[in-house]
Amino acid sequence: MESLAVLVAVLFIVEIALGIVAIIFSALYRRNHHFKKTTVVLMALLAIQTVWAFSLSPAFGFPPLLCLAIASLIRFLPIRLR
Repeated sequence: MESLAVLVAVLFIVEIALGIVAIIFSALYRRNHHFKKTTVVLMALLAIQTVWAFSLSPAFGFPPLLCLAIASLIRFLPIRLR
């Protein structure tokens, strides 16, 4: 049973880490207009991971959904003109 708990904890940490990396690259794209393809690929991977996590359990799918929403908002919201 302990090995199952460790496996679930590692999966949870990996999905949170992927979400944080996607948010960071979205912010870098927003600021410097670099990493356009990287943000698209990371957000696609995060979307696939979110669907997979929701198929397992809704509680397991909400953290990557939140990260995907934050990364999408950072990436695609228009910048205010001065």
